[in-house]
Amino acid sequence: MNFKKIISLLTVFTIIFSLLAPLQSSANDFTGENNETNLNFESFIEYNEDATNGFLESDLVFDSNEIIVEPMCGPPCAMIAVTVVKEGGKALLKSGLRLIKTVTPATAGAASRAVANYVPKTVTIGKETYTITARNMQHYLERHSMKHWNGTWEYNQDFFHTGMTLNRLETIATSGVKANASKIANSTSDFVTIDYMYEGIGYRIGVNKATKRIEQLYPRATFVNPNNP
Repeated sequence: MNFKKIISLLTVFTIIFSLLAPLQSSANDFTGENNETNLNFESFIEYNEDATNGFLESDLVFDSNEIIVEPMCGPPCAMIAVTVVKEGGKALLKSGLRLIKTVTPATAGAASRAVANYVPKTVTIGKETYTITARNMQHYLERHSMKHWNGTWEYNQDFFHTGMTLNRLETIATSGVKANASKIANSTSDFVTIDYMYEGIGYRIGVNKATKRIEQLYPRATFVNPNNP
């Protein structure tokens, strides 16, 4: 092979190599084989793995069974305090000048029928046991239940909110007595009145130390749902 042919072949190889080199470089960039690109990409992956592991291991991970959602309102949600006004034999529940509800006396015997199967509830403080009898519960209803009110009116009349149950009345009365155990025990009076807050509503509870009965229970204010009184 003469010298000219060798030079021609070398020239051809040089041209081919110069054409292929940019393509190889582009291919490396596309496949992520470029050293600088790989370094940045690997650092990014390591950072995100650390961040992800840190989040999964943090104290902010909650068990869904442990999440408790509670209402953020005081008195039963959506309820407002109203004024009770006497008009004839009826009780008018008003918010300002707006009439929310009219309460009329229940039919005779409504309260006694409601407690016909009532089982007395007791609460013990110290050495003393106090009881809510069926007659005591009937009295609560006759005086302050919108469904069982007998029409009596003493001083400022107030009613339990709609939906009040016998079980809840028990809870309010017994919890209030327990919370005020020392006041009851230390009182020299046979009849002790205590104030107790339950679900944002204040209640007055009357305990007769002589008869060992919780004879009085009523709300200090009347609450109703204006959209469903």
